[in-house]
Amino acid sequence: QNAQANGGPALPPRRGARLAARRAPMLRAAALAHLLLLECAAGTALANASAFASVGRRLEQLCYTLNLVDTYGDGWNGATWTWTDSEGEVQETGTLQTGSSATAPLCGDDDCYTLTVSQGSYPTEVSWSITEAANGDESTAASGVGGSSATDLCIGTVAPSLSTRPTTAPSYTRAPTVGIPVTNRAQLVNAIRTNAVIDVEASFTVSPQIDIDGITGLLIRSSVGAVLSGSNGRIFACRNGAEVEFEGLVFENGYTPSWSDATGGFIAACGACMLVGGEGDYGTQVKVVDSEFRGCTSTNTHGGALYLESTGGSLTVRRTLLKDNYAGSFGGAISAQYKGDLHVFDSEFLSNSAQNGGALHLNELANIVIIEGNEFRYNYGPVSPGGAIRQDDTAIRWFGNVFEGNVGGTTGFLAGAGDNINMFYVEGGGSGCPAGQYGECSVMVDGGGQLFTCERDVCESCPPGRVTADMGAVSESDCLPCPKGLFALDHGASHCDSCPAGSYATDSAEDDDGIGVTSGASACQICPAGRISTESGSASCTACSAGETSLSGETQCVACPSGSFSAIPASPACEVCDAGKAAAGTGNVACVRCSAGTAAGSNAAHCDACGPGRASTTTGSAACVDCEAGRYAEVEASAVCEACIPGTFSSEAAALCDECPIGRVSSARAPACRSCGGGSFANAERTLCAPCAPGTEASGDKCLPCSPGTATGKNGGGACLPCAPGTYAAESGTMECDRCDLVVGKGYWSIAGASSCDVCKEDFYMHPVGDCLACPMEATCPMEGTTLATLHVKPSWFRFTARSEDFYECPFGGEDACVGGNHTASAPCGEAYDGPLCRTCDAHFYKDGLAGTCEDCAESRIGPALVVLAVVVVAAIASMTIRWEKLKAWVANLDFGQVRVMFSTCQVLRSVPSATGTTLPEPARSFFAALDVAALNPFELVSSECLNSNLAAYDTRVVLSTCSFVAVCAVNWIVFAVRRPFESSEEGVLRAFSQHMACFLELTYAFYPTLSLMQFKGFRCDEYKYDDGSEVYSLLEADYTLDCNSARYRRFRNTNLGLIAVTQLIPLMYFAILYRVRHLLHPPSNRSQQAQLRDRQKREQSHELKPYSFLFTHYNLDWWHLEVWEAYRRVAFISGLALIPDKTLSAAVGILMSSMSSSFYDRQHPFHVASTNALATTASHQLFFSYLSALVIRLGVGDNATGGTIILAANVAIVPVWIGIGFKDAKKKAKDADERRKLYGKLMKYEGQDKIKYDAAWAGYTKHAIDAGRPLAEEQLMATLAELEAEFGEDAVPELEHPPGFAKSVDELMDLAVDCNDSVHTAIKPVIERLNGLYKEGPLKTIERTLEKTEFDYKGKFLRVVDIVRASAVFHSIMDFHRAVKTLKAPGGKLKVLRSKDRVTVPLSSGYRDVLLNLVVEGCDMVIELQFHLKDVVA
Repeated sequence: QNAQANGGPALPPRRGARLAARRAPMLRAAALAHLLLLECAAGTALANASAFASVGRRLEQLCYTLNLVDTYGDGWNGATWTWTDSEGEVQETGTLQTGSSATAPLCGDDDCYTLTVSQGSYPTEVSWSITEAANGDESTAASGVGGSSATDLCIGTVAPSLSTRPTTAPSYTRAPTVGIPVTNRAQLVNAIRTNAVIDVEASFTVSPQIDIDGITGLLIRSSVGAVLSGSNGRIFACRNGAEVEFEGLVFENGYTPSWSDATGGFIAACGACMLVGGEGDYGTQVKVVDSEFRGCTSTNTHGGALYLESTGGSLTVRRTLLKDNYAGSFGGAISAQYKGDLHVFDSEFLSNSAQNGGALHLNELANIVIIEGNEFRYNYGPVSPGGAIRQDDTAIRWFGNVFEGNVGGTTGFLAGAGDNINMFYVEGGGSGCPAGQYGECSVMVDGGGQLFTCERDVCESCPPGRVTADMGAVSESDCLPCPKGLFALDHGASHCDSCPAGSYATDSAEDDDGIGVTSGASACQICPAGRISTESGSASCTACSAGETSLSGETQCVACPSGSFSAIPASPACEVCDAGKAAAGTGNVACVRCSAGTAAGSNAAHCDACGPGRASTTTGSAACVDCEAGRYAEVEASAVCEACIPGTFSSEAAALCDECPIGRVSSARAPACRSCGGGSFANAERTLCAPCAPGTEASGDKCLPCSPGTATGKNGGGACLPCAPGTYAAESGTMECDRCDLVVGKGYWSIAGASSCDVCKEDFYMHPVGDCLACPMEATCPMEGTTLATLHVKPSWFRFTARSEDFYECPFGGEDACVGGNHTASAPCGEAYDGPLCRTCDAHFYKDGLAGTCEDCAESRIGPALVVLAVVVVAAIASMTIRWEKLKAWVANLDFGQVRVMFSTCQVLRSVPSATGTTLPEPARSFFAALDVAALNPFELVSSECLNSNLAAYDTRVVLSTCSFVAVCAVNWIVFAVRRPFESSEEGVLRAFSQHMACFLELTYAFYPTLSLMQFKGFRCDEYKYDDGSEVYSLLEADYTLDCNSARYRRFRNTNLGLIAVTQLIPLMYFAILYRVRHLLHPPSNRSQQAQLRDRQKREQSHELKPYSFLFTHYNLDWWHLEVWEAYRRVAFISGLALIPDKTLSAAVGILMSSMSSSFYDRQHPFHVASTNALATTASHQLFFSYLSALVIRLGVGDNATGGTIILAANVAIVPVWIGIGFKDAKKKAKDADERRKLYGKLMKYEGQDKIKYDAAWAGYTKHAIDAGRPLAEEQLMATLAELEAEFGEDAVPELEHPPGFAKSVDELMDLAVDCNDSVHTAIKPVIERLNGLYKEGPLKTIERTLEKTEFDYKGKFLRVVDIVRASAVFHSIMDFHRAVKTLKAPGGKLKVLRSKDRVTVPLSSGYRDVLLNLVVEGCDMVIELQFHLKDVVA
């Protein structure tokens, strides 16, 4: 069934329904036409055309029965069952909701299935079994428990057999699923022989019939519904144990003649479309699925479409339409007889006809014929009853078949036969609905009351409270009500469950009164509290008696326990007794009230008597009450508390009153005795007090004198009280205490109750000699009793021991270092601080000299310093590998004089806080800390003590710093010594020397101030009194861990003297170097300062000056020695100020020195670049402000964030001035360089133009010579010039000068040139003119130019200037030019050539050509210069 009514589990859809639905309209029309024909023949009329319902649905096939069991009886508790087909598709699922057992049908199409049962919460309670039934006998197909499964549960042709069927259904071994395609009979016959899967892809006629003998595992199918036509003959005959399956085919127009005409006798005339077996056949098995038989005719025998006769064989027809088939005798569609098996499922028989059994004929078959889920409509069998089915000696298993419009005969073999079926024996005959459900059916008149025709796929569930135990119910009346005590909870129940003991059967799940129904119960409810059922199957619960009760769902009543009761029957619970009442024993129906003197709480079994000290004054008391103070109850069960008499007292809950102790009295009902006080005493009865005299106090029943340190006051009558702090009483019996400061002296004090003044008051302390002294200003005496050892040292102050009277202000770390306090050993140091005056740092901390603090090494500057170093290294490497043209150009244009000013200023600025002993406020402190890199002190820069604790020692730092500096310098010169042998020329050696000397000087410049400071600070020691002043400490100011009286310090001091001697040689070395070359730095001259400066800048490239240019290059001529004094100036700022003990004076001196520096730079202008002087002046102003700021802070002003911000702003404001001046000069230099580049570009352009012009002119001269008949003139000229160059060229005459002693000075040389000038020109001019040349006198070289060449070209050798007197000769042809050269080259004559320079053979890059000759003229020893030109090649 597609769906169970009223919430039953859904069943799988019927795949056969789709086929039937497609065929329904066609079948309906054909059936109607056929029925009209039959009615005309039988003389009947069609009563109601609306009776033709849709025939496209099919009935369920064979079903298993699933039996569900729960041993505890409360359902499966979450366990479920699942019914799954071979493709893994879930068909059904369900569970046992409640109770101990239930059943469910397991149905499906032709397939093999798997049942899976999950575990649930209690798998051991779950069990199940699957059964199948036939002829009333059941057999078990599978079983299991929670968490198990069963497979291979098959339905259909492979379904498990019923008890009366063969144990194994037909099964075939098939070939691969890909079939052999056929389109005609011949191909089909050949394919059948292969025992294969055959796909019929086209319709065709089968004639003659095809015999399938003994072939097994054969599948003939069609996916296109191919039609196989018999053409008036049978289509297939399957015999001799053949196993064949037909699927998706249409068989039509099969024909067999009358048996009298048929060859082969009777059998040959049966089964017009298909014969299965035959006479004597055994074991032939045929299966027809999803196919159609139409128009098949067996003339006068059996089985119009199919005929089965095979012992042990079978014919299975499933989802197949059999229409318009005819048999002359029995079974218009199918005839089956004689020992074979016939199974027909979900098929439709429409308009078939035969004389007997219009659709189906059954006769003497071996097993029960299964006819399930079929439709028989409008079939015709006019001779005998059974227009649809003729049944002879054969049993039928029958469920869910539909009959409509079938017509049969009036006579037959059996009584009760009718139009639909000639009944012989039918098993079932009902609706086909499973147990718990019923169909919508009507009784078949011709079924003898046993057969019904039912609506397809319509099954309704029995309502709750009603059940059907068997399948096949045909109406709701078949659902029987559950008997008394039993119930059916769900719709579709197949059996009633018994309510267990403690519950009852009723008709509503809302029923909770314990009274159920006698039949038709649909729920099992537990008995409510107060009612029970002792046995299972109860319809009502019995009420418990008064004094008893029960919980819900109980089987026995229980008596109420002691302390509780139930007053009426069916009480849902026992009530507890209220407070003040009790109930003894069990089964009580009421509680008893407590009497006076007793009490009981709630749920009490009895009343308790009040104990001594307690009472209850009324009946029904919930609790006894404690007697109040001043009253008592001596016996148990007291109803009242008695009052205490005078002289006695009692506390709460007292059993007796106590007598007052000596010295105390009381009145009646007293809760306590009161004291008489220090000035009175008690009488013997303890009822009255009497007063004492002044100076005495009561002691029990008498008065005694006050002890020392106490007094009563002048009036007496009170207790002796301790003297107040600051007063004392030295004797006993004192009435008043005396004041310490008035009697003993100022500053003395006493504690409370003192008999003497032995401590000092606040702001005073007790000296060891016993005197009270005023508290020192460096400490506080916050309380009375302070001593020298316990006074509180103020923060920022230090003393060495508790006996020290000397206090010292902490110069390092302030309150963070010296936290002060009251300590008996020494003033404490803060976290991270240690040593005398807390000036040293603990392990894992480093000293930040600028901040004056100890900082954690985890936050040290090692990381940032290494990062800076890494950046510098990477930048250096990048600068060598990457062409940063703009950056390089900008650097090249920087004035490094300004860089030096900024660097030295940063060095001095960094020293200001330490030199003046000033801790600058933030944010100025951070700014000065950023200048650490300029100090070039690696120990401070990287917090060296964090790397190695030994590096914290100052003597180690000084030695390592100096030695490291010396080592670096040594490495510099060692590298030079290694390079020197590899230089190929003296020029290369000088160049390498210049580089290493420059590096050496830069190192000394950078590190000299820092090394001097470190070395000089090694001689300054501070002295402190220790303990009681009898000892004196002498500690190195730079490192308080180093004792200046120790042997270690003495060794360091001696070593330091040697280090200072080495370091202080640096300025002296500067002076020695500069003094040696002073004549080149500022030689006497009458030229302007700018001209002289340009001359010096040119001389700086000489080997005499270039190595030392670092020392003077930025200074004016008059200040060539300034670097010596600049070194001392920096040392004075950095080291000198630091050595002044008075740091305030140090700041004042710094102000004075910076003022002097500013005045010097402003007035003297020592730098040759004006902007550098301005920068130096500004930097001095910055130093002035920094020292002034330090002085102001030392005087107590501005030591706050505002002051720090002002200092920072002032310093930062100067930085843009520095940068602006530097960038301005760099920009100007860059502009000048750019102009020079443009000018050079123009020169190169003009030079190119000149080359074209000169080369053209030379070509013209060569052509002129050729035209003049002198083709070899150029070649001859070149040969002569080669001879000239070989004899007088620069290689032959490398150096030329005037005769030795010709002149003793440049001035004398210039005078001689004037004297010789006229005579020289007079001698040369006629010679040139005779050679057809134009003679031109040149001007004398100026003395300035002569001096310049002397210095720069000839290294001061003025006699080598041989072109002071000059002239030129211009020729118009190569021939004249050649003749002149040859003439002057020849020996003899008044002109003598000394040296030549040929620029004709190898012209200049501009194409310019000439010949330079140095010669002397007879009568004058001065060497002159004569230049030969061609007219058109003149520069």
